[in-house]
Amino acid sequence: MPDNTFIFDTVWEEYRHEHGYTVDEMNEHFMFADDRTVHDELMERVKHTQWQEAQRMAWMQGEAPEYERRVPEDCPF
Repeated sequence: MPDNTFIFDTVWEEYRHEHGYTVDEMNEHFMFADDRTVHDELMERVKHTQWQEAQRMAWMQGEAPEYERRVPEDCPF
């Protein structure tokens, strides 16, 4: 587990609110289910958020952000 869990916690809470789960339901879906779809979706969101943060930091330090092929629609800047 990383030292800074802010992104993981934020993604977990956003997902929970989007789907209307209680904390217990979310734990049941995420921690104890054999179906890994929720886990996979959360990890994809974490990776995307980490990419956004890296691009934001590069931009704030005066570097050009890296785009894969096009500017993403949810680009923060």
